[in-house]
Amino acid sequence: MGKLYIFIFFFLYLVIFSARTIYALSPFEKYSDNPLVFNSTYANWNEIGGVQPYVTQESSSFKMWYTSYNGSSLKIAYAISNDALTWTKNSILDIDATFWNHDPSILKTSSDYIIFFGSSNTESGYRIRRINSPDGINVDSTSLLTILIPGSGWESSAISAPF
Repeated sequence: MGKLYIFIFFFLYLVIFSARTIYALSPFEKYSDNPLVFNSTYANWNEIGGVQPYVTQESSSFKMWYTSYNGSSLKIAYAISNDALTWTKNSILDIDATFWNHDPSILKTSSDYIIFFGSSNTESGYRIRRINSPDGINVDSTSLLTILIPGSGWESSAISAPF
């Protein structure tokens, strides 16, 4: 019985006196100089927000594809950086304007980029598509393929985010 009391005392001592906040790396803090400002205008696209970034590093530069939002639609945008903190917006990818294109995921091959992404509209619903690009910016519209459309079952209402 004495061993049980010692165990309970030791356990309570550990719980009471060793409880503290533990962070995985350090507390997350919002970067004061938001690295990508979402109040600028691309040609024919007034971007007000962006989500779902996909970042790669190639040589000494970083490339980011992300979902750009203009208040009523979604498109995939591209930005570049030398330090992954200060980004320069480059362009909006010209992919099938009849769909909202979002959730980019990039595969760099020896000859080009393969861009996988979610696509949706009210008539056709959701799907996963892919398109090739020689440079990650300009796309080859003849390579556009639908690779997954929701079937029956748990994914019947929507699919997205092919990463």
